[in-house]
Amino acid sequence: MIRIPPAQWASVLQSITRRQQRIPVVLRVKDAPQGIAEVVLWQTPLNTLRVAAAQDRIDVEIVAGLAESPITYRIDAVRTISLELTADRAAVREVRFDAVDGSVSVLRFELP
Repeated sequence: MIRIPPAQWASVLQSITRRQQRIPVVLRVKDAPQGIAEVVLWQTPLNTLRVAAAQDRIDVEIVAGLAESPITYRIDAVRTISLELTADRAAVREVRFDAVDGSVSVLRFELP
């Protein structure tokens, strides 16, 4: 996995959105304190990944689904963002978001 410096988060997420928009994604969330894994999105096309700056932290929003009824998932207080690329490095296979509270969200692209 490639760790992205915080100063590049917005541009990297924007680039992923531009290149991989409408590819189905699966979002899995593991809440560290309870150890619960939950599938939040399942084979839903990606619309947008974006940084949502808060007063004293950086949050990330994932918007997926159809334009008429989008699903927005917010990850609060992101600590690190890491990418897993395909073998040929042509696309992003996974984006991992580690939050300050210990939770981990993994957005996996359903690539052909």
